[in-house]
Amino acid sequence: MATNRERLHFLAQQLKEGRYGDILHLAAGKLGINSGEQLRPADRATSRFHNHKQQAISSFLGFLEGGSQPQWPLEVFIEVSNLCDLQCAMCHTFSALNPKRFNIISNRHRGFFNTDLIERRMGKALEHALVVHAFGYGEPTLHPEFTRLLEILDKYEVMVDFFTHGMHLDEELCEDLVNKRISKITVSFSGSNREDYENIYIGGEFDKVLAGIQRLHKHKLRQQTEFPLIVINSLAFKHHVARLPEFVRMMGEAGANVIHLKPFKTYDIIQELHGHASVHHPEREGSILQEARRIAAEYGIRLESADYESDMDDDTVLQSRHMGSRALSRQTIPIGQLKNIAREKREHGGLGEKAAGKIGIQIPHKDEVEYRHHGGMYCMEPFKTLYFGYEGAAYPCCYKHIMWGDIKTQQAHEIWQSDLMHSLRGHVVRQEYPVDLCHGCIKTGLYPKGNAARMYSIHYARWYEDRFGTTFYPKLLEKVRALPDSKEIFSALTGAISG
Repeated sequence: MATNRERLHFLAQQLKEGRYGDILHLAAGKLGINSGEQLRPADRATSRFHNHKQQAISSFLGFLEGGSQPQWPLEVFIEVSNLCDLQCAMCHTFSALNPKRFNIISNRHRGFFNTDLIERRMGKALEHALVVHAFGYGEPTLHPEFTRLLEILDKYEVMVDFFTHGMHLDEELCEDLVNKRISKITVSFSGSNREDYENIYIGGEFDKVLAGIQRLHKHKLRQQTEFPLIVINSLAFKHHVARLPEFVRMMGEAGANVIHLKPFKTYDIIQELHGHASVHHPEREGSILQEARRIAAEYGIRLESADYESDMDDDTVLQSRHMGSRALSRQTIPIGQLKNIAREKREHGGLGEKAAGKIGIQIPHKDEVEYRHHGGMYCMEPFKTLYFGYEGAAYPCCYKHIMWGDIKTQQAHEIWQSDLMHSLRGHVVRQEYPVDLCHGCIKTGLYPKGNAARMYSIHYARWYEDRFGTTFYPKLLEKVRALPDSKEIFSALTGAISG
């Protein structure tokens, strides 16, 4: 007979694998309920678009098996806002340390996404999409109709997530986010104490953001749901990595679910931070990570650091993470001085001159796009993603260098199925990438390497079961789970073409 410890181990393994349906059936048997019955509370709605979601995933799988291009995007980005009320030191656009901050900010029009465009122009695409990322190059919670925007998206049964600095996670918003079962909220947070945090997130308040995370966790516990997942996006500054175990414990106490330790990218124009980028060494940072993982396990937190870890020499790592052409500065300015430096720049007018005008971007003809072969990159973005800037311009990913459509005059699904997008995907299958769009990822190698379509399909099934109380196409998900990573997918696709 199984012991209680063995039963708990079994249940934990089922949860880890996302097999919530199996646990429900097991509970049904213990309670004497027919296993064919759905254990769904009476107040849960019935899905209207589950067939549409199934069609989108099946179309994507069919493409990978040699069929026609995917009919629908699996994920959609909506740049809710391209404004921000902080001046974070490391942010290329809004940094208080950037001597050309005002020039960069005024170089493009700025504002909020027109909420009415969602129902008018995006309906069919959203009926099929699995996830909507409600953020872009700004702070989404600044949008004056942010809760209305979430309400509209909720009608399309999409997982919604967003990236935030966390300064506006008040009681009302946190309760609403849990009520709507937002799938994931990623909070940008680096620093285990007030000084470390507030000298990097200039204008931010350490205690206020930490309280917002705790508040969100409290509402999740109250409603007995795992959604939204609370994810912490943390940057590998030297001082932050040195105190990472302390930070992980603090996040565990606050209720975080995942911590991503990301490589810190430097920019030519913000030289004060060049000396703060941490490089992984097994004997030093490796031992710190080991201790941080031990603490993370205590709280059931997943600590992800693979992108930060590297076995290359320091100069190679630092150059690969540098967004610019100038030599890196070796000067290290104490973290505690950064806010004072920013204040001095502001007082002495060191924020740059006003830009002469705005940059206009036009949709090119499909034959006007310049492509270049790059055999070392395996990017799945054009086959699953559609990105909309705040003004309605459409792009195949978050790098906004070429406009591929306009939501103000076109339907979203028409943009996805346009000749221009078909041409792009045809080139990318052959590992030919648009020069203007992809040069940054080619240089840094920081493009998404995992098979995000597989990840989001599996996550959608978990979210769907929490929302509707029933499983989501188990046989289809088995096919999704069996998908290889992007590199193997590209090898199979290019082999099919050459054959």
